[in-house]
Amino acid sequence: MSEPPSTPKNNKRRPEHQPSSLISTNQRNKRTASSNASITGQVRSLSLNPEHTSQSTPQKSRSSHASTKSNITRSARDIRDERKKEAEYCVRHNLVPDALVAEVAKPRDDGLAAFTAQVATRVCESLEAFIHADEHSNKYAELVKWTGMKEQSPESAMYSPISAFFTYVSKAIDSVHVGIPDGGSYSRACVILPYDITDRNPIGADDDTRIDIALRFVSRNASDAELAQRYPGKPDYKDITAIVEVKREVGKEAEALKQLYIYNRNLYTKQTNQRFTWGFTICGSVVHACVFGNDDMFVSKPMDVMEPNGRKELVALLVNMAYCEEDQLGYNPTIRLYEDGSVKDIDVYDQESRETHTYQCIEPIILATRNFGRHTRCFLCVDCRDKSGEKKVVVKDAWAYATREGDGNNTVDVRDEVVIMQKIRDKLAGNKELEGKCATLVHGGVVQIIKGDIVEEDNTDTAFGMLLPPSLLSEKHEFRAHRRMAMTPDCVPLQNVDHIDQLIVAAADIMNVHTAIAKTCNILHRDISVNNMLITKLPENKVRGVLIDFDCAKDISKVDCKTRPERTGTYPYMSINNLLMSNVKRTQLDDWESLIYVLCWLGTTGVNPADEEWYDRAGRREINKWQGTEPEDVAMSKRLVLSNMGNFANDILAKFLKLPGYSQLRLLIRDLYKTLFFNESYSLLFHGTRAVDESLFIEEELSDEATSSPDSPVDQDEEQDDDADCAPFKKRADHAQDIADDLLKVLLKEREKALERIRKRYEKEMEAPF
Repeated sequence: MSEPPSTPKNNKRRPEHQPSSLISTNQRNKRTASSNASITGQVRSLSLNPEHTSQSTPQKSRSSHASTKSNITRSARDIRDERKKEAEYCVRHNLVPDALVAEVAKPRDDGLAAFTAQVATRVCESLEAFIHADEHSNKYAELVKWTGMKEQSPESAMYSPISAFFTYVSKAIDSVHVGIPDGGSYSRACVILPYDITDRNPIGADDDTRIDIALRFVSRNASDAELAQRYPGKPDYKDITAIVEVKREVGKEAEALKQLYIYNRNLYTKQTNQRFTWGFTICGSVVHACVFGNDDMFVSKPMDVMEPNGRKELVALLVNMAYCEEDQLGYNPTIRLYEDGSVKDIDVYDQESRETHTYQCIEPIILATRNFGRHTRCFLCVDCRDKSGEKKVVVKDAWAYATREGDGNNTVDVRDEVVIMQKIRDKLAGNKELEGKCATLVHGGVVQIIKGDIVEEDNTDTAFGMLLPPSLLSEKHEFRAHRRMAMTPDCVPLQNVDHIDQLIVAAADIMNVHTAIAKTCNILHRDISVNNMLITKLPENKVRGVLIDFDCAKDISKVDCKTRPERTGTYPYMSINNLLMSNVKRTQLDDWESLIYVLCWLGTTGVNPADEEWYDRAGRREINKWQGTEPEDVAMSKRLVLSNMGNFANDILAKFLKLPGYSQLRLLIRDLYKTLFFNESYSLLFHGTRAVDESLFIEEELSDEATSSPDSPVDQDEEQDDDADCAPFKKRADHAQDIADDLLKVLLKEREKALERIRKRYEKEMEAPF
């Protein structure tokens, strides 16, 4: 390591829990009390949020949908405003204050923990001596401007002193290590250093936002020359370990957390081996450490660097981060990277054989783009044991909600995607017509993390359980299991279709296998969206649609679908009942409704990148409303548009791109819409999106005097239902299979026409001279 620092000779509801920092505010100095007050305000909002009530089937935060829409439909300003709203919502509702963040990085080995405690003590002694020295002549002198702040400084003037503090501690750790008798028994620390350049837009950012300070993880074996080569002066999201957001005033923690939230999603996108991420907010002299989980932002108690105890706590955390294992920093040791940050290979644990299979990554297909949620990633891979390299698979990595039945270790996940896919694979085995049209499980199970001498399943309990204050330990929190699966066939996103006819064929294949899975396996997919509809390219310009992602699927032979279900999926594609959380049981018709929205979306914006060039946001007002952040508003827009053919034709179908083939798509969607919402095989009571007065269809009305009187009791079963306006949806749900069969007939009929057009186009291309 380079020059060590010189030491001068002279010197979901959350429970109504009150953070410890509020118990005796007057015992703290004014800076710390102000810091805690701002964060505590977020906790009070948290307890009022109905979407974070603990449930057996937990609800997704509405904010998780904010980044799922195609950016083509929104301006840069729209995206920026949406991200600000999302950050504000999540800081209000997803914040866990006074979390035991330091416990995440605490070494698991007792001997190492004792050693790091010695290191932290000596680093603190060195730091205190330096701060209280009469003169500060070396390059770390600036840190005293931060630890001894007597008046507010401009924010930009704080960056260099803060960076000097982090650098001093990191270099002191390396210097102190060799001076402790037991130092030779432990590997030297990996240090976390700030980037040289501050207040910059990092490499890899998808917008123009500038982060204040970026910290980087530096290998214990790296030389100064290697560091200079690997880490440029400008921060790079693929290398950043933690982002530091700075505010000049104490009490601005909420604003700092919002900005940290906006920047942090880039770490998940650019670092494909991230399980969770770290961050820091610094307001004046007060520091909070943060850990971003799948559903929560865990924030530590305040650490005031103007106070010896505050400096001691921060130093102890940084020392533990330097010595802890890589999974404690949020990295996934079962995904290994090349030096440039690209994925090298991935381990997939198979819960049937209890064996681990290693796959070499060819390229990523889907990247995580949000702070909260499943963090789904997909990679095109080949089994390392396959010498030919021809047997390609798609490896999916995701943190899906899991529902546990039982107590202690005797728990069963009734939403296990691996089990669901095993059932689909076994039930559809031998069906040649559906072969290759649904993701087929090869290997899969919960990710196994080696922690010291033990191997643990990776889930939100094992990853974040130590973060919760004692007052929250008894409360149930959203539980997610980190699963990874290898599947066939290898496929590409739906937007790789060349034209509308390929889209129609792919949609028909997907809904054909969707129907078969519902009939044969009693499984509802419940998340039809653009991302879950892939294609496989075939000879002669043909394609095959592939249905993937059974994270939200349910085995209805084991689950009572008549109970009030949770909201699942992506807002633009969710059915009206799904958005409204109505008590109408979920059926295949919800997924068929989602398909209509998918096709409408592609018809409006373009089915592939070439067609997207012709998209114009102007005049697409109604469909753009489907991107809203409030599910009730999205449902209202869809309900109005779908209420009659006139609205649907004028507000949606008429806005399709004026390109070849889009007229066929328009006609197909019209027929699907009529079959689902205005099916002529059923009475008018089944039609539309709102209830109608049934008395209009009764030829003889009974006299009011004969049926009731002012004093007669009301039968409980005859009371007005909360979801009475969903009457047509309820009636259709009772005949869901028959209506789904009608819809499939419409789609398969159009598929045959599309295949014929593809054949003729191919023959014409073959006849054309080169």
